Amino acid sequence: MIHKWEIKQFKEGEKDEYRIRLKCQEEDLVELKKFLQENNMSISKEFRSLSSEFNYVLYLSNISENDVQKLSIVLKNLCSDGEYIQQVVVDDKEEDGLKYLYDLLKSIYELPVVDTESKISKTEYYDILKEASKMISSVTDFNQLTKILFKITKQLGYNKTIILFRDEDMFSFVDGEGINKDISGLYKIDLSVGEMIKDIGKIVMKNQLLPDIVNSQELFKIFPVGVIISLCSDKEVEGFIILDNKDNLDKSFKNDYDLLEIISSQISTVIKNFRLSKEAITDMLTGAYRYNYFIKRLNEEIYRSKLYKHPVSLLMLDLDNFKKINDTYGHQVGNVVLREVAKILKENTRVSDIVCRYGGDEFAIIFPETNIYEAYKTAEVLKDHINQVVKIANEIKTKIEKLNLKISVESITKENIEIKLTASMGLSFITGLETQDITTEDFIKFADKALYLSKIEGKNKISVWDKEKIMFFLEK
Repeated sequence: MIHKWEIKQFKEGEKDEYRIRLKCQEEDLVELKKFLQENNMSISKEFRSLSSEFNYVLYLSNISENDVQKLSIVLKNLCSDGEYIQQVVVDDKEEDGLKYLYDLLKSIYELPVVDTESKISKTEYYDILKEASKMISSVTDFNQLTKILFKITKQLGYNKTIILFRDEDMFSFVDGEGINKDISGLYKIDLSVGEMIKDIGKIVMKNQLLPDIVNSQELFKIFPVGVIISLCSDKEVEGFIILDNKDNLDKSFKNDYDLLEIISSQISTVIKNFRLSKEAITDMLTGAYRYNYFIKRLNEEIYRSKLYKHPVSLLMLDLDNFKKINDTYGHQVGNVVLREVAKILKENTRVSDIVCRYGGDEFAIIFPETNIYEAYKTAEVLKDHINQVVKIANEIKTKIEKLNLKISVESITKENIEIKLTASMGLSFITGLETQDITTEDFIKFADKALYLSKIEGKNKISVWDKEKIMFFLEK
């Protein structure tokens, strides 16, 4: 059964071209092509579309108006949801826009070179989109796909891009380009607002949003939103790509739309696979990574540290007197506490940092070094790395101290109970310049010893393991 169809006529000089877009199963397409063949209507081009609206595109040339009317009747009998749009004349402005898009795509992908002196027609343009679709659809790795996305959006004139993914209670920051990642925790959209944005349109400009939506989200105050692209899977919003405003957005948006739609469709597919794989390595209660993933990533970062001679840090965090909370109020209250603490950890760390639940009420955070630097700057980068990590640890400590949880426990009291928290932390560093190999077990042991120091010195402290070694490297 054909679910949706559209026939569109284009005026290409003296010739008429007809494009058929379909949403249907493959067997329906076979039947339609059989009808076309029986009625001597030749298909000049065909390809699969990654658009969420249609999945097949056919081009017909050298057919009469009578043939098109006959074809429309057949399609109407198969499905009433469709239309025949006549005589769409491609004017000079639109052709210039298509040529611009062709040049853009050609610069991103290694596409066949054509005579760029001539204007690009609609049919040629859709051929280019077809090639772009093939390129994008071959990518399955999320990080590789975001690189392609950032390159395309940059070429389109959007200097800043944010990607948000659905979490338990909001759409949270995952990656971005051209932005201040130090405040990435503030880049978020409420789930209910996200659904409202999706209902307005899959790809919308900010000026299409209701004032209530814009005014309700801090994101619109700290980021110059121009375009919002919904990433949908099985009718559910999985996330958003948010692009900044740019000059002449109202004029260029029409030309950008087709390419952005193809990208968003492919990213939606990758996100679905990404989320499934992430669920396997994520603790369902806290949203932090599981222990097995923590060990895997720590192994990798220790190897990278030795290979590139740059630092990596490990923070172990243990909630003080957490057992008393569980014993007094029950595990349900304890679970609320763990979720809130994990939220603080994720919101106050960098995008590159890896927040893990080590076990029980203990968390671990891996701080990789992300800067690329010359060998003579080793001490300078090490000092900067340590200062960054200690600053983050202190911010986390302060946020946990200020966390004022009011939780209803009807089995104990009718009033909300107030829970105050503190945490003890232990930090260990690898400089990348050690003469002896440091194993994963050693690294964890160092952080654990520092954590133990915080505990025996009265709790609610941050201790650093082997300060003398750190100072030695800083003074070199």
